[in-house]
Amino acid sequence: IFDPSSLNADALVMTAMDVNPELRGSRLGVDQATLGLKQSRSSWWPNVALGMTVSRVAQNPQAEALFDVSLDEELESNFYLQFSIPMFSDYFGNRQDNHRAQVELDNSREAEREVRLRMEGTVRSAVLELSNQYESLRLAGRSAEIAQEALRLAREEYRIGSRTFEGLRSSFDQEAATRRPVITARHSFVDALLSLEASVGTTVEPFGPRAGGP
Repeated sequence: IFDPSSLNADALVMTAMDVNPELRGSRLGVDQATLGLKQSRSSWWPNVALGMTVSRVAQNPQAEALFDVSLDEELESNFYLQFSIPMFSDYFGNRQDNHRAQVELDNSREAEREVRLRMEGTVRSAVLELSNQYESLRLAGRSAEIAQEALRLAREEYRIGSRTFEGLRSSFDQEAATRRPVITARHSFVDALLSLEASVGTTVEPFGPRAGGP
């Protein structure tokens, strides 16, 4: 049991985003969609090819020339340059592919954003619930302390004869009734802490998540 006011909600949110597998998957989807869009846009770029061919003309008969590897004949070389613009070969198809890639990237980014917002809301709600349960425990504990003090005074009054046995028994009942909410509040605090740790993805301690948590 500890006071949740020492927790840093922003740090807990960041920790949750670092370790959450769903968000990692969403980020990977964004990266893949970004790569897909780059590849789609690259298909619009002009292509330039530069090459050279080398050949030799042999004057020997056909069968002999086939196996002639001598360098008696002069070599002939030809350079060539090819230039093409793919966007003109399939303009509408390339444009449609580019549009689909952009839509996929937008959807991936929106999905990643929704996961982040949902995670942040879950963590902050869990922190608030933990604070509420701690306050309930504090109030229950305070009520138990007051009841215990009242019982002590009742015993003293009964000892000196200023309180009846019925009055003393009533003080006992009241003190017992205040102890039960304390037990319930403790369990509720632990449940809230476990929920927070589940949303963060690691162990939560008074000064934030434990370093190197699972």
